Amino acid sequence: MAKDISTKKKYIDAAYSLICQEELDQINIRKIANLTGFSVGNLYRHFASLDELLLYATALYFRDYFIATEEMCRTVQNAQASIEPYLDYERLFAHYSFYHPHLMYNLYFGTASGRTSYIIEDCLRIYFPDTGNSSEITQEINSHQALEERYLDILQLFLYRGSRPADTPLILLNVSIFYMYQGFLQEALRDSQYASHAEQRKARYISCVQNQLELFAFRYPDHLPFSVHVN
Repeated sequence: MAKDISTKKKYIDAAYSLICQEELDQINIRKIANLTGFSVGNLYRHFASLDELLLYATALYFRDYFIATEEMCRTVQNAQASIEPYLDYERLFAHYSFYHPHLMYNLYFGTASGRTSYIIEDCLRIYFPDTGNSSEITQEINSHQALEERYLDILQLFLYRGSRPADTPLILLNVSIFYMYQGFLQEALRDSQYASHAEQRKARYISCVQNQLELFAFRYPDHLPFSVHVN
């Protein structure tokens, strides 16, 4: 078992080094095999496909994001009800999304994204075995295969501390923010200078999220457990 994990890590490390240098569509099994010293066929003893391996490497690339999200989910339960914890999460998510749009797309919309939940947890177990398992809250968020469903869990947790069911107004808010995010991500994917424009894009996205929340509070004044005053 230890040998299998060691070999698996070598593959992930090799793929990780490649995604730090090349676009995903330029990476192939031969390049990974050359870095690991293993045969091409040996890869399939540990991964279902190249896409799955690249998803592991992507999860490793975003490890700081997952660890930060875990901490935010733990602390928000005891925080005073306000809009700021949710906006802080959106800023974190937008930062990683718009500085690394191709990797974020691969994580949640790519060929192997149906296994994203399992791969995130497995990757963190492999590389950070001493940190323990994710909290039940984070496991619940990560259990959803669709990013839209994860968005809804985030809204419920950060705006309502998980105390409010997903009623029609909340679902509509989730849909509007999720599809707005998709539009910004697609814009970043088409931008050959996406890293140079990431901060500007992030600021525009957060401004749009704030506008959506203000409109939501106006339409459903008794829905949020706090008033929305955005600076």
